[in-house]
Amino acid sequence: MGLVGVTIFPIPIGVPYYGDYFHVNFIPFKSILGSLNHSWYMVPLRNIGGNLVLLAPFGFLLPLVWKGVNTLGKVVTTGFLLSLTIELLQLIIPGRAADVDDLILNTFGLLFGFLAFKLFDLLLRLITKEKRLSESR
Repeated sequence: MGLVGVTIFPIPIGVPYYGDYFHVNFIPFKSILGSLNHSWYMVPLRNIGGNLVLLAPFGFLLPLVWKGVNTLGKVVTTGFLLSLTIELLQLIIPGRAADVDDLILNTFGLLFGFLAFKLFDLLLRLITKEKRLSESR
């Protein structure tokens, strides 16, 4: 529900509302570079950071919840398709912007979430293995 609220029906806090504002970017890295060159620090933080963080939890949770989606390829593909769906919906909703850079950043965020899951899984297995070894002594 939170994902829908943030991406499809956001509450513009501290951001002016432009009504029927409509923006589409199909040029990779154009918005990212524009954000990085912006004079106000919140623009890259909100655009780049927000898009990286948005789907990271899904990268962590997908392999836990959906056992069939437990490899890098499956998780990234599923996350990419989720992000693509969001961007396509934003194409038809007034006041929203569709951007290929959001797709790129969301997918990388999902990848980071999956890598965090793999690290967590590895640490959990090591701790469990160490505990079993100490109990058998």
